[in-house]
Amino acid sequence: MTYADRITTPLIIFHGENDRRTGFVQGEMLFRSLKVLGRPVEYVRHPGATHEITRSGDPRQRIDQMLRTWEFFQRWVAQKP
Repeated sequence: MTYADRITTPLIIFHGENDRRTGFVQGEMLFRSLKVLGRPVEYVRHPGATHEITRSGDPRQRIDQMLRTWEFFQRWVAQKP
């Protein structure tokens, strides 16, 4: 949060509701701060998921996260300044 105002790169934040390492509140705070600053940001919260979602989470949520990541990069990497 200290340096949120310095973030200018498009950002997608994924969070599992049952993540015990990083509480979803911090992710939501960063998301809201970047939205207020008018920065390109997206937030996805997976119900029941933990910090291990990409390694051992629900297969449907893992696929959803991969597809969202792919789409996000397709949108933002294809753009040229």
